[in-house]
Amino acid sequence: MHAAQAIDLVADVKDVPEAARNLVANARAHVRSAEVILLERDGLSRRLAMICLMIQESTSYEPSKVNGSLIETVQIIDEPMFTWAVRELHELPAKYR
Repeated sequence: MHAAQAIDLVADVKDVPEAARNLVANARAHVRSAEVILLERDGLSRRLAMICLMIQESTSYEPSKVNGSLIETVQIIDEPMFTWAVRELHELPAKYR
């Protein structure tokens, strides 16, 4: 049984609080994203997808309007993950020449 299948089984349990359902849904999305990346055959595509996923997961992005102007705020929420992704991004040209 794959992790995503186990998460699907948990999601079908009755009388589960909404917060738990949201947590399961979030976990399901993360597992499926990782599964798609890990099944990618092309090494460069797999590496780029993992870097993008890690940047997305390690940051938050909040657009807002202030006096009619768009203000975009990006915060790092997981510094070790973000650092890994940026380091991997910078090392890509040397690895795939």
